[in-house]
Order: sequence, then structure tokens, then C-alpha cells
Amino acid sequence: MFITCCESERSIEKIKKEGFRVYAVQKSSDIEDTSDILEKEKPDWVVLDGYHFGPEYQRAIKASGYKLLVIDDYAHLEHYYADIILNQNYGSEKFSYNAGQHTRFLLGSQYVLLRREFLHYSNYERQIPDVAKKVLITMGGGDSENNTLKVIRSVNLIDTPLDVRVIIGASNPHYALIKQKAEGCRHNIEILLDVKDMASLMAWADVAVSSGGTTTWELAFMGLPSMLCIVADNQEYAVNALGKDRVFYSIGWIKDQTDKEIADALSSLVRNKSLRYKMHEKMIEVVDGNGVERVIDIMKKRANNLGNLSNTLRRNIDFGKIKFVNFINLSDDEKELICNWRNSDEIRKWMFTGHIISKEDHLNFIENLRKDDANFYWLVKVDNTSVGVTYFQKVDVNNKSSYFGIYSVKKGCGKLMLHHLMRLWFDILQMLTLKCELIEGNERAFRLYKDVGFNEDASRFIQKEGSMVKVISMTAVRSYLEKKNSMTGMNHA
Repeated sequence: MFITCCESERSIEKIKKEGFRVYAVQKSSDIEDTSDILEKEKPDWVVLDGYHFGPEYQRAIKASGYKLLVIDDYAHLEHYYADIILNQNYGSEKFSYNAGQHTRFLLGSQYVLLRREFLHYSNYERQIPDVAKKVLITMGGGDSENNTLKVIRSVNLIDTPLDVRVIIGASNPHYALIKQKAEGCRHNIEILLDVKDMASLMAWADVAVSSGGTTTWELAFMGLPSMLCIVADNQEYAVNALGKDRVFYSIGWIKDQTDKEIADALSSLVRNKSLRYKMHEKMIEVVDGNGVERVIDIMKKRANNLGNLSNTLRRNIDFGKIKFVNFINLSDDEKELICNWRNSDEIRKWMFTGHIISKEDHLNFIENLRKDDANFYWLVKVDNTSVGVTYFQKVDVNNKSSYFGIYSVKKGCGKLMLHHLMRLWFDILQMLTLKCELIEGNERAFRLYKDVGFNEDASRFIQKEGSMVKVISMTAVRSYLEKKNSMTGMNHA
């Protein structure tokens, strides 16, 4: 379903004809209207496409518990809260987005979202003529600056006889003027309004003149040698990158080019078969037509893996006698109890930060766990008596790994807590690797971790209360534990 403030009834009707529901809102970035609709629909994913969906809007979507994909080709925001960021532009692999640790980046033309009509041409074999005769001109749906007229004037300066088809969008305000100019052109020109089948026109053409934008990727998929023009800021990076790598013939900003310069560039492309053939070969490598399937597959896996895992780890976990109560489900008294534990001298001395945590910071930390897909904390109870805290940090779904931590306030419960935490991670969730870090000198924890199968693998130093402190890293791997337990006849859980 679509949520939009689009004023074009034509566009909305097109969406409805495809079988989708459409919700109209007054403001595109009004989170209140959007939230009400999402609450009604309860989607698996929310996809945002527009520069006006800022960090606060994205954070509100995530805070409501939805998985979020943001389509963004600018990397202009100070922070992104998306599960997935999609930038299908050529060369976007070099972009740097400020996002969370578990944001997945789909960057580059392998993720181009082609319209369905183009996929019928997956096996299309283009013929490259010695001299191009059929020219397709498409400068965007609105074309408010009437760049189409400028290209037609330029085409009229070319001596080589041409058959020209000019595509005009339904919202183009310059139709009458363009039609008048075309009628006086030396070439055979046909004006096509609100085209429904762009793919067949690209199959017909020998060359194209186009603005940058989504049409670029359709031209690439069709292997149609083309001259690109920049008409908007968000096209500049991709068009320049494609021109530099000679995938397209780029003339840069069309506003900076004279009619004669455009005519000379197009004439060179029309007459140079070798150049057109090389462009064609590169184009079909850049866009292979499988982008939609790649994106959907990743969304499905993300939903199944991250969504299911996060949902599982946010719950209370009942092992019978032993129960893990997730921090987000704690009573006020239990929250206060844990804060007091954490600030006690015995617990603080083994933490990486030794300062006293305020009640406000403690409550804010717990509240933020509601939308955190990387960190999960539990109060551990044995026979309904609170005995300690355990947690997973930096959960990495793709690599099936995580860091963990525990602290016990009742003697003899630490090993019991760790065994059940390992049972959850390795046996129930079927994950592969569990890691921990501990301050040197915490011998009781070190011996416990060694006893259950953790091996020391690295160390580093941190600064704590003005002193440098050594931190030891330890890792347990499921395959090693399984082998060890089979040899001893024991089960680590």
C-alpha cells in the first residue's frame, strides 16, 4: 500500500490499477498521519522514498517496531535509522552513510529496480548499425526548463538523416511549443505523449538522448548507446561516474551546453559504431535486470533473520526453574534493583566504566532497548529470586555471532546463568560464535569461561578512571563445543 501526498490524480489511478491501496495525506513528512495508517495496516516493511524523510521521521518509524528501507541517493542526512539503505546509482559504493551498526547497505547498479515491462527483453540482442538512424529523446516527465526543445533544436543541426521519436511526459507544460518546433525540423520527428511502453521504444532506437535519473538504468539494461545530460543536482554524481567510465556519453549539465555543442556530441555518437558497440557491452554489464529480486531476497532474509531473532530476544525466556526477564518487561522495583546492583562497588570494579549511573540514565537505557536490534538484557531469576543480569551485545545476524556479559549477586549462580545463556545462543538459536571481554584480574570470571569452553584470543587496553587497564577477549565456537562435548560425553547446556 502507498502513503502519499501526490497531487497527480493520474499517478494515483495508475497505482490503484496495479491493485494497491492508496492513502492520501496532507503532508508527506507528517509522521502522525503515517503512524495511524501503519497501525491499521501493520506492514512487515516500510519503504521511504523522498529527501524530506529526515532522521526524526525515520526514528519514529523504527520506534514503532517496523522494519525500514530508505531509498536515498544523496547521503545527505546526519543520521539514518534504516535497516536497509538502497542507492541503485552507479558508483554509489563510495558513498558514506552515517547509520547504525546493523544497517545493510545496498549500493550500486546491481540493485537497480527495473519496471516489469523491461524484463520481457532479458534476452534481447541489440544490433549496432554502422551509422545510427533512429534517435530516442527523453528528458523526463515534467521537464520544466524545456530541455526537450533544446535537444530538438540541436538535432536539427545534424546533417545525417534521422528518424526521431520524442517522449513527452503527461505533466510537461511545453507540448504545443515542442510540437511546433518538431514540425519545422529537417528530420522525421514523432512526438509521443505519456508513453506506456518505454521498453519497446528503446528496442526500436539506435541511440538515445536522455536526462539522468531512473531512465538511465532502463537504457543500460536495454544496451542502448546514449548521451546523458544532467538536469538536476541528484543526477550529477551518477552521470559523471558513468561518463568517466565510458558507459554513457556524458555532456554534463545541459544548461551549460550550446545547441551546437550538443549537436556535435550527438553527431559523433551517431557516426561512431566502435564507440556505440563498446558502450553497449559495458551497459549490459552494469544493469543485468536482477536488482528487484536481489533487494526482495535481502528484505525477506532480513525480516526472517533479524526480525525473528529480535522478537525472540526481546521476550522473557523460560527455562523452568530459571527465567530470563527481559529488561523492557521489568517492574519499576526490578529496574531500581538492577540500578543498585550495577552501582555497587563489587559490580562496578569489573565494568569498563566505573562511574555511578543515574536513575534517569538507567531508565533511558532500558527504554532504548525497545528498538535496539543489537543489544538484549535480562534479569535472571532462580525459583523467582532475582540473582543477576545477563545480556547479549553487538548481535551480528549475518555472522551468527555476539558478545555476552553476566554478573551474579548470589554465590554459585554465575555458572548456572552462563550455561543457560549458552544453551539459548548455541542450541535454541543455532548461532555459531559467542564472545566476551573482561578486565584482567577478574580471575573468577576467567576460570568460569575457560571451564565451559571459551579460549583467550586477544587483548587490548582501555582507560578507566585515569589508568590504562588491560582487557582480555575470549571466544567460544559452537563447532568446538560440540566436538569437545562429544569427546567428554557431556552437553555444555
